[in-house]
Amino acid sequence: MSCVSDWDARFRAGDHAGSEPDPFLLRAKEWLSLLPSGATALDLACGAGRHAVWLAGQGLQVTAVDASTEALARTRRLAGLGGLSVSCRQLDLESESVELGGEAYDLVCGFYFLHRPLFPLLDRALRPGGLVIYKTYTVERLRSPGGPRNPRHLLEPNELLRLWSGFRVLVYEQIREGRAAAGIVARKTALEPACHSSGSVPERGVASLASTASTTRLAMAMACAASAALKNSAGMTSSSALG
Repeated sequence: MSCVSDWDARFRAGDHAGSEPDPFLLRAKEWLSLLPSGATALDLACGAGRHAVWLAGQGLQVTAVDASTEALARTRRLAGLGGLSVSCRQLDLESESVELGGEAYDLVCGFYFLHRPLFPLLDRALRPGGLVIYKTYTVERLRSPGGPRNPRHLLEPNELLRLWSGFRVLVYEQIREGRAAAGIVARKTALEPACHSSGSVPERGVASLASTASTTRLAMAMACAASAALKNSAGMTSSSALG
């Protein structure tokens, strides 16, 4: 497990001490109503457990996965403080032998973790009709100090849309300034397989787009993941680019 001892030390030192979930997850709460009662959730690289515990508080049966024993210990403590139950599993998500099961979860949640070979396994672990809520840094994060600097851990423009191109995209958000990141809420359909390709995005229809100077949100009403404009104009960020 690469750098696990470093992460253990950071968690012991109180790093990532916040218990509040990322605002993107809070905004995605409305989509949880699509899940069945007693839905199961997988929180990837859970860290100190802020997202896993919040999901448990919404009534989901949550499995929190991390390579760090200290992270999992903090997750258990945080769940205990709220009188909640979270199943913790130590797992190196970057291992070539990692296994997440088949159609085992109704929700896959991932924040600020990126290991591209994992995406086909996430697809397989998710039940038809299940949701993905995923957010992590983009290459535009390099414009500001701090944060990850290795491109392996940073999304390319619109890459998140390509990675989930076989899913029905419900929300897409891209923050271009400061802690630059992209987030997606998408639903697995039984109509077509996910692609998980870093190549061109298939032609799709876009229902609506709202944008500001620093954020772009894309909401989809059909089973679609991007538009022809994404295929013809790489790196677009404005409503005019989508036409």
